[in-house]
Amino acid sequence: MVENVKKYGFHVWHVSPSADDDGFSYTVGLFDSYGHPEIVIFGQKVDWRNSMIDFIVEQIVEGKRFGTGELYPDLIEGFQCRFDSITSDRSYRDFLGWDLWYYGTAKRLLERVPVLQFVWPDMRGVFPDSPAFDSGYRQPLLR
Repeated sequence: MVENVKKYGFHVWHVSPSADDDGFSYTVGLFDSYGHPEIVIFGQKVDWRNSMIDFIVEQIVEGKRFGTGELYPDLIEGFQCRFDSITSDRSYRDFLGWDLWYYGTAKRLLERVPVLQFVWPDMRGVFPDSPAFDSGYRQPLLR
């Protein structure tokens, strides 16, 4: 992981599905290399998550910055997506262990690094915080 961050500017961890989710992927090193919050994506298949992270990181490398409170129509064709900030200690502990290790141990930072959850809608454009969200994949919102 540390070598990938040095070589590529980030590393992606893919976590297998569990009883609570359908798997997720997250970055380590984006904040260190590019000053951009780390990214986590839930649901979908691992190849899709990996492609989305690669696409988002390409834009970050080119200078784009993603944040909360905005809809992004150009990340998934035909759909608007968003990013939510993750602030809960439990979310960091339960889902972002390698970020905690990398920044807390390897980098010896005193503060927690920012993380954004990439939030995608169902086929009707409904987000997972709506009771009408209907997707074949579970997408828990960490916040």
